[in-house]
Amino acid sequence: MNNINALVRSIITYAVCIPLAAIIGYMLTKPLDYSAAAFYSMIVIILIFPIIARFHHPLLFLCYNLPINLFFVKTNPSIGMVMIMVSLSISIFDRILSRRSHFISVPEMTVPLVALVAIVFFTAEVTGGFGLKSLGSDVYGGKKYAFLIVGIIGYFAFTARPIPAEKATLYVSMYLLGGVLCAVSDLVPLVPNGLRFIYLFIPPSGAGVDSLGNYESLELGVSRLSGVSFAASIFYLWMLAFYGVRGIFMTGKIWRVGLFGLAFVMIGLGGYRSLIMLALGVFLILFFMEKMHRSPLMFIFLLLGVVAVGLVIPFASRLPFVMQRGLSFLPLDFNQEAIASAEASSDWRIKLWTGMAEQIPKYFFVGKGYAISLEDWSNIQSAAASSGLGGENDNLALSSDFHNGPLSVIIPFGVWGVFAFIWIMGVGTWILYRNYRYGRLELKKTNRYLLAIFVSKFLIFMTVFGAFQGDLGTFLSFIGLSIALNYGVAKAGGQPLPQPVVTNPPPSRMLLRPRPVLARQPQG
Repeated sequence: MNNINALVRSIITYAVCIPLAAIIGYMLTKPLDYSAAAFYSMIVIILIFPIIARFHHPLLFLCYNLPINLFFVKTNPSIGMVMIMVSLSISIFDRILSRRSHFISVPEMTVPLVALVAIVFFTAEVTGGFGLKSLGSDVYGGKKYAFLIVGIIGYFAFTARPIPAEKATLYVSMYLLGGVLCAVSDLVPLVPNGLRFIYLFIPPSGAGVDSLGNYESLELGVSRLSGVSFAASIFYLWMLAFYGVRGIFMTGKIWRVGLFGLAFVMIGLGGYRSLIMLALGVFLILFFMEKMHRSPLMFIFLLLGVVAVGLVIPFASRLPFVMQRGLSFLPLDFNQEAIASAEASSDWRIKLWTGMAEQIPKYFFVGKGYAISLEDWSNIQSAAASSGLGGENDNLALSSDFHNGPLSVIIPFGVWGVFAFIWIMGVGTWILYRNYRYGRLELKKTNRYLLAIFVSKFLIFMTVFGAFQGDLGTFLSFIGLSIALNYGVAKAGGQPLPQPVVTNPPPSRMLLRPRPVLARQPQG
């Protein structure tokens, strides 16, 4: 009987695998297109699904910041967005099948998130719906709703299970270092034509593009290397999270100081003032939180700062163009062309913000939402073309890209959205502070970093640059990571009780696991 069963299983296996191999072999003889890529991806997902089901939570952190888009799927979602949905679905399935699996409950954060979701749905309902033009809808703007909702869902995916304290560094590294891959987006001119298929998955930046759309004019120091700049900022922040200021400068390891300084210099290759300010903000907050201002390092930094200023002032105009643009907020004698470029950007922002600020009373109680009909879009575009772009008629303003954090909240969702956002930020700050103040000693460095970057990012959001639909997910990821590491919110007067990490088997194995049969006890 056993031989017959084995034979039947073998026949079924060959009956499935041989036709599938023939189909794949035939498709490989044709050039890669969207349908073929989708088919190959489905096969790969089916084959590796047991691994995904087993390690979905760490894979979530690894994929969260990866700059990889699934180009063969409608709307081109990022792999992070897809992994959020997959991980949360598996966590919910585990919870249904096993009572030992529990989400980390923090009602103080859950309530404002539910309130925000209700506000988003209400606003969408009264302003045109959630339509996606890429899916055939007559409405633009649905993708911003998707980013916002998935960012909220990501918080619950992060807090679906606790992270063991001994793996805290690994999870934080996976969460951060995925973004280093952004550097590849700037390297199109340097990549051989045979390898440029990778840019189907990693969208190329505009670095090195000439007037004809060819990637032939990449020039170091002149071209804005946004991908390299973002990757350098990620590595810079990772060093602060992994070593802290004390671990970088007070251990006598010169290579750490060299790498840290090189990463900071490379941040300037993008010419983005917000990234430079974020890097400086996180460093300064950690510097004082670690009480380094009471150490000899404070005097050394002051001395080096004076020397650096003395060296930079005479040569400020000879720095690379993009660095001059990024540092133009400093009172130095930079090249006039770099200053003009930065001032033009600032003037455009001020004009945009001034025009949209006048619209606040109109959308104070019922927000504008993100939906724009095709007819309204055409009419507005025609009016903007005849009167000139700027202010509320700017293309970015019409699509709710205000380059300003507060405006990106109150214009789309009114005062109720502002109230929910302030509620979330207040509770998030409270959670991060308590976990830093009362959390376990071995997580002190990580909790300190999460509080520092949260505060720095929030200040940048409120003053320099912000986009509610994208930045909310970032804020919630910091909060969710802190909750997962600390098993919730640490209590004053004592460390939180460690909770066991329940490693559930994949759902498929749980379904096949036989349940013990309990003999009925005789009555009487």
